[in-house]
Amino acid sequence: MESIEARNPVAKHALKATPLAPRVKSLEGQTLGLWWNAKEGGNIALEHIGEALVKRYGVKIHKV
Repeated sequence: MESIEARNPVAKHALKATPLAPRVKSLEGQTLGLWWNAKEGGNIALEHIGEALVKRYGVKIHKV
């Protein structure tokens, strides 16, 4: 009698804790990247958010 060996093709998850990135104390003087996700109206909202961040915190904006 022949036997068949079945294997599970799903890999086990390697769960590793990833430490959080260090947080900045303030946005003042920081450079921020703003990325439009191509959703309708998102470019307009992103523009307004960028202007508000520049006015309020003096950030430099890098548009991606």
